[in-house]
Amino acid sequence: MLGSMTFQDMLTDDNSNKAFIPCNKIKLYSKNRDLSSPEEKAAIQELTRQLEATNFRLVHPIRVQKLESGDFDYQLISGERRLTAFINAGKDEIEANIDEFGTFNEQQIQEMNIVENEQRRDESILSKALRYRNYIEEHEVSVREASKVLGIDKAKLSRLTNHIADMKEFDFIYSVYENGCLDVTLLSMLIKMAKSELAASKMVVDFCLANDCLNRKFVQKINQLDLHNTLDLESGLQRMLNGEYVLEIEQGLNVDSTSNDNSASNDNSASNDNSASNDNSASNDNSA
Repeated sequence: MLGSMTFQDMLTDDNSNKAFIPCNKIKLYSKNRDLSSPEEKAAIQELTRQLEATNFRLVHPIRVQKLESGDFDYQLISGERRLTAFINAGKDEIEANIDEFGTFNEQQIQEMNIVENEQRRDESILSKALRYRNYIEEHEVSVREASKVLGIDKAKLSRLTNHIADMKEFDFIYSVYENGCLDVTLLSMLIKMAKSELAASKMVVDFCLANDCLNRKFVQKINQLDLHNTLDLESGLQRMLNGEYVLEIEQGLNVDSTSNDNSASNDNSASNDNSASNDNSASNDNSA
């Protein structure tokens, strides 16, 4: 963990250790975000064009830590997209902030990498979920501890690591994500449902897509239905879509309320009868 050193200390550029170093002597960080997707490759191409326009001057140099053995002289800590853009453009050297060997341990390097990428909005939620889970499992920390160290909301981190990270196991939900759904809470609800009731969750997703009601509010209501009974589930979904199911629930609550009122009324009546009986008894006693 970070100890007394803050992320601000770790991420601040130290100009005294800045230098140009050979690109081919830098070892890529194996736990960095995946840059192999078409979207990431397109983003790196755009970054390369932007760097060409500024003659490859970096406002924020990459960050590396010296290595003492092996085929590489430096371990990349942050800046793989910038480094890749330089390599794609045929550049031999890149400006870097250089930390001495052993300045940061493996866990600290991973934490720095996560924090830097968390600040980037272009990283997919699935990529983040997988990297966060890897960090939690490898270093055996709780979600609560990780949220404090990484500065990520605990509830969000829990949804990402407990559900979003498993999204590819459910192709019908992954397809929803691929088609543009980025609502972490909604996707988490669907994945949680799929883990307990797979057939029902498929039916729910198909129904919601067909009726344009795949949203957080509607899916939350579905928990009121019996997901175990898939034969009645579709009719229940249709009634819910029409507002009928909610009305049935409200009517049921009203019936219960009326029943309780009647019960209370009967209790009061019985109490009054007993009271009258006691009064008569007392009157007879006085007469005697």
